[in-house]
Amino acid sequence: MSNRDARYGDLTGSGSDPFGTPDQDKTQQAKDTGKQAADTAKEKGQEAKDKGEQALGTAKDKANEMSGKAHAGADEGMNKASSGLDSAADKLRKQGDQQGGAMGSAAATTADTLESASGYLREKDTDQLVDDLEAFIRRKPTESLLIAAGIGFVLSKIFS
Repeated sequence: MSNRDARYGDLTGSGSDPFGTPDQDKTQQAKDTGKQAADTAKEKGQEAKDKGEQALGTAKDKANEMSGKAHAGADEGMNKASSGLDSAADKLRKQGDQQGGAMGSAAATTADTLESASGYLREKDTDQLVDDLEAFIRRKPTESLLIAAGIGFVLSKIFS
């Protein structure tokens, strides 16, 4: 006698059953559930990635905006400093002319130096100024340190 019936398929449970066995149904349900979970996880991961990219883009935009504002503020400060140096050079030159002699000559030389510095600030933008400063510090580190200490001392006296 055969284990197969033409109408019902394999009766031993080892082949495919047209009605499905409980184990096969559970296996298929588990596969479907796993696939749904994987698809959901993939979707959530993509959403998180998209949100992260959007946040990164927003942060870059803000950083660029703030950088632009900082550059504009620095350029404005350089223009004010340049105007202040011109004004100081004019006053020093007038006082030197009144003094005459060696004092007048020293005042004129100092006024020329201030006007030169003013022109330098007017001609350079912030990036060029920073590049020049870095190059000077690399060429003359000891002098740079002494100048920084001197500026710090003067500023401490001004603000105390």
